Amino acid sequence: MHPHLPPWRDEALRACHADAYLLAGLGDSPQGAAAWYGLHITPTPRLLALQSWRDAAEGVHEGTPWLSWEIERALRLLLRQSWTALEIAGLALRGHTSCDPAWEPWRQELITLLPGALTRAAPHAALQVAAGLARHDAHHLAARPLLAALHLAAEGALCTQRDALDAWASAQPDPRLRDLAAGAPPDLDWAARRVHDANALPERPPAYDALSDFLVRLRLR
Repeated sequence: MHPHLPPWRDEALRACHADAYLLAGLGDSPQGAAAWYGLHITPTPRLLALQSWRDAAEGVHEGTPWLSWEIERALRLLLRQSWTALEIAGLALRGHTSCDPAWEPWRQELITLLPGALTRAAPHAALQVAAGLARHDAHHLAARPLLAALHLAAEGALCTQRDALDAWASAQPDPRLRDLAAGAPPDLDWAARRVHDANALPERPPAYDALSDFLVRLRLR
């Protein structure tokens, strides 16, 4: 777990008109470099007032990009199995996030609910990202979402960090998984068949109602 809050915290809170961070962590950007991700909380009066508020804000701090989503927007994206939201959830599930101490119980509750947001569509969302990168000849970048899709379908658990995905793939009996972890060009047709055959995730998110209740309680805290 990261021992400190992200260095861009105050900048992002001002940009988002937010009052706190529910979680933030350092992960991998789509370009393969390090990037900060966060979920911020917009004050309830601002949500109800006439002033505008922002679903997301992004910037660069000392050369490292950061992206922060408002918690409600992030949960909606997650329930639609958005790759960006899945990446943030993957950070949280690996324990690679932090928050203000006062928000720690909320962060822990959210982490327990995140696996229940996943559906059969999640591996396919990751596959689509991988296919888009491969079409632009970014095969080295396509490997991470592709491995994430394969892992999610096979294990039913979310992992988006390249080092952990490589370790998983390298330990599998299928040589194509081991080759992918070693940097071989991705075989998207084979990966799509494997995801289709292995995917046992539910059609609907089991934690939908619990996440909705969580958000209401967070707003009314």
